[in-house]
Amino acid sequence: MTSASTSRTLPSLVFVALAALALGACTQTSAPEQASGPSARAASLALPGSSACAREIRAFRDLLDRDNETGFVGASVYRDATRDLEGPAATCRAGDDAAARAALRAVKTRYGYPA
Repeated sequence: MTSASTSRTLPSLVFVALAALALGACTQTSAPEQASGPSARAASLALPGSSACAREIRAFRDLLDRDNETGFVGASVYRDATRDLEGPAATCRAGDDAAARAALRAVKTRYGYPA
């Protein structure tokens, strides 16, 4: 090998080695953390029929359940967010639709979901 070909080959080899190391670091060695228990889905919220607040709370709860099942959110975030949904659910059960929806928007915002 000549000096010119060595100087072109060496950076290529270094690049390939660094790329292999970087890609090797991207592999996930364990399953995503999920909420424990017999079912990853939390108990359903007892909400009144088809009120707007009930529909919105159920839809957000379903989204949280799916995000937990796919590993998009960690177990502690899922636990905290579902616990925080109890406030809007209680307000909705009490019949205060506007306040329940406002409380739900606050929960969504707190956990980075679009309100």
